[in-house]
Amino acid sequence: MLSAGAECVFMGLFLYISGVGANSICALKGSSVDLHCSAQLPKSSMKWFTVRWEDNKKVQDQIFADGKRVNISEESNFTITINDLRESDKNTYCCSDVNDKLNKCQGGEIQLLVADLQVKVFPATGEKTVSLMCSSSCPLTESPVVYIWYKNTEFLYQDSSPWYQELISSEESVTYSCALKGYEHLRAPEVSVASLTSACFTVTYAKGRMCSNQQRPEDEPCSITYPREVQVHVQKTEDWWDFKLACNTSCPQTEAQTITWYKNRRLEPEPQSVPSFSPVSYSCAVEHLLSDEVCEYEPVCGLL
Repeated sequence: MLSAGAECVFMGLFLYISGVGANSICALKGSSVDLHCSAQLPKSSMKWFTVRWEDNKKVQDQIFADGKRVNISEESNFTITINDLRESDKNTYCCSDVNDKLNKCQGGEIQLLVADLQVKVFPATGEKTVSLMCSSSCPLTESPVVYIWYKNTEFLYQDSSPWYQELISSEESVTYSCALKGYEHLRAPEVSVASLTSACFTVTYAKGRMCSNQQRPEDEPCSITYPREVQVHVQKTEDWWDFKLACNTSCPQTEAQTITWYKNRRLEPEPQSVPSFSPVSYSCAVEHLLSDEVCEYEPVCGLL
C-alpha cells in the first residue's frame, strides 16, 4: 500500500534517478538557458563545445552562434545562451581556449538537462478522490518555483508546492494542467481522471512522456489504468536461506504499466531471489506509484 510518506520517498528517488549533480543544469523545454564560461580569465579565443565519447575517446564539437537560437556574448565572459530549448540540446558543454590543445575542455564541464512538465496522478485516502503533482523530468535549477494549476484550461490557483493540495473528485469531463509562473505558455499536457474504484483509477493524457511506454508517439493521447495500492509480497521458498519477491497491485496489471524495482532506494532489476539474512530494503513501483519498503531481516535492516 502507498504509505503517507510515499510522496517524500518518491521525490528522493526522483533526485537520484535524474542524475542532476553540482555541475548540472535542468531547464524547461521551450525556455532559455545561460551557460557561463568557467575560465578564470576568458580570452578572445574562447569557444564553446559539446562533449561526447566516441570509441572511448572524448570528442569536442565546436558550437557556432547563429544570432537567433544560440548566442555567445564576449561582453558577458563568453556566456552562451540557448533559446527555445529542445530535447536535442540535452548534452555536456564546456568553454575552452581553442588554442590550448592540451587542456581543452579539461574540467568545468556543464551537463544540460531539458525538462518537460507532466501532471502525475496519485490515489488519495478517499475512494473517489485523487491528488495531482506537477512533475518535471529533472529537478529544475531555477528557484524559487511557483506552480500554477488550470482546470479546463482556466486558472485554478498557484502555490510553491508542486502538489495540488485539495482532493479532486473524478469527473471525466474535467481536465487539469499545470505550468510554472513566468512560463505559462509552456503548460503540461492536460489530463483527466475517470473510472475511480476502490482498486483502480484511469488517467487519460492528452499527450506527453507518460504515453511513451505504450510505444506510441508522445503527441498522441493515451489512457493508463493505475492501481490504488502497490505492495511488495514476500514469498517463502523451500530453501530456508532465501525468498522471492513479487510486486502486487490492487487491480490487474496491463502492458501499459511499467513496473520498476528499487534496492535501498536505487534502481534495480527485478530480484530473482533474496538471501534470508539480507539487510537490504526493497520496494517496487507501478509507473510513479511507489510501494512501502520491505526488509525481512529487521535486526540489520538499514545498515547498508
